[in-house]
Amino acid sequence: MKRMVVTVIAVFMLSGAISSQEQPSAFKQEGFASWYGVESDGKPTASGELFDSTKMTAAHPTLPFGTLLKVTNKENNRSVTVRVNDRGPFTQERIIDLSQAAATLLNFTAAGSAPVVIEMAGKPAAATILPAMPPTGSDKKYRIQVGSYRVARNAVNVFDRLKTVKLNPAYEKNGELYRVVLAGISAEDVPAVAEKLAQAGFTEALIREEP
Repeated sequence: MKRMVVTVIAVFMLSGAISSQEQPSAFKQEGFASWYGVESDGKPTASGELFDSTKMTAAHPTLPFGTLLKVTNKENNRSVTVRVNDRGPFTQERIIDLSQAAATLLNFTAAGSAPVVIEMAGKPAAATILPAMPPTGSDKKYRIQVGSYRVARNAVNVFDRLKTVKLNPAYEKNGELYRVVLAGISAEDVPAVAEKLAQAGFTEALIREEP
């Protein structure tokens, strides 16, 4: 995917960084944004959706597809709301890639990149547990998969974010993929875990019975 390349010295917070203001559990990340445009129109994104440079979308390394983010350009204080439907950028110099439409509204298409703050546009009360919540009263233990990543650094970032909301994640290796999971969860604890996942910025997770 071709992107405008600008050399920058990025000052950023890892995606596990949590705001210490009035809402200590709210997701907040600072760094540099870049953009991609018409050269990628019609190509499939990582979510399977076809890219459209006129839509308000974004690529993020780890946040779940469908996540809504408020992105603010720190240089002019302009803000937009975008939906994550792609993966990227794959460099520590940038934290998010925006569609051309979003970058235009933030007024940095000419510069190619801009310092931004990204925050959750709307925090759900709890993450959706797929395929379904376990039945109440079950004495079984469950494993919740929060994400699966080809880039190890992305898995580490998710691991750190989960620790900030006092969850105890673990890693699983599956071929080339690094899974981040929560193991040994009782049925009674799943709803509370779903709430903490939402606090960390995750809108859904997969659940399976422990072997």
